[in-house]
Amino acid sequence: MERTEGELHIHASRQSMLLPNGFCLYQRLDEHGIHIKSITPKGASLLIRLDQPEQQLPAREVLQNSLTSGYSIVLNLPLTPSHWAGEFVGFPLNQGSNPA
Repeated sequence: MERTEGELHIHASRQSMLLPNGFCLYQRLDEHGIHIKSITPKGASLLIRLDQPEQQLPAREVLQNSLTSGYSIVLNLPLTPSHWAGEFVGFPLNQGSNPA
């Protein structure tokens, strides 16, 4: 399955910390030309969905510079097979059977 959007999760490192204001994060990312689909709470984190997966690294940099210490930003990189993955297609797998 291939993801078509980028995602970031923001977690507070301590339970006593509040999650940052999603609207303020939206404004900060928008100022840097990063287009957001949504910002929603998800458990003890904020889930930020971006229009394009390649915007994840620039978004993380903006957020790291905007947030105070104590927050972690986790990328959810797209699932795309590497160019070498196709080289393994068609090779038989030996799954522990002994040839007699």
